[in-house]
Amino acid sequence: MKNNTEIDHITQTVDAYEKNSQQYATQAEYFSLDPEMKRFLHLLPLPPANILDLACGSGRDSRLLSSKGYNVIGVDLSSALLAIAKKNAPLAKFKKQDLRNLQFHNNFFDAVWASAALVHLKKTELPHVLSSLFLLIKPGGLAFLHQKKGKGEGFSIEPSMPSVKRYYSYYEKDEFEKYVTNAGFIIIDSYVYCDTDRFIGKRDTEWISCFTKKTI
Repeated sequence: MKNNTEIDHITQTVDAYEKNSQQYATQAEYFSLDPEMKRFLHLLPLPPANILDLACGSGRDSRLLSSKGYNVIGVDLSSALLAIAKKNAPLAKFKKQDLRNLQFHNNFFDAVWASAALVHLKKTELPHVLSSLFLLIKPGGLAFLHQKKGKGEGFSIEPSMPSVKRYYSYYEKDEFEKYVTNAGFIIIDSYVYCDTDRFIGKRDTEWISCFTKKTI
């Protein structure tokens, strides 16, 4: 059983998405991870293959992956965003699930796409979630993990929703990589980029992009 503090940081964050779903869905289209998606597609097995779009939001990436012929399942806790995702990506399937308690069979997915999917978890929750993902992926399968770079964790206000607070955890690159390898993943490549290098007029938010593989 989770205590009230553990429940609050997720429920409060999900509530922010519920109340601002259309605003978030609109801005998400602008922040697509084109370089990472191109490489992800290059590393994937040929379709059809099973792909988990973790914290899929409005279905931006599920739409692209399913259009390529992949069997995509997107999971999120926001009912409002899932409703948008179903319209945006009619070829994909969507389920309302908590990242901390994913309901899938082990070795089911060929790959996991986790674009900013782990940012709202507490650092104490990350090892369990990564270990769960490791079990869900087939041997030899791929996982792309995308995480905010920085220090600390707690509620903060981000430009994508300037009127509400959401819970965030921030990691240094070496710190995040240690969590990833401790879960059993082999890192194929890991690097940091800044939003100002890709998007005009955006603040200098840094991100860690980590391509990993399950080798057993």
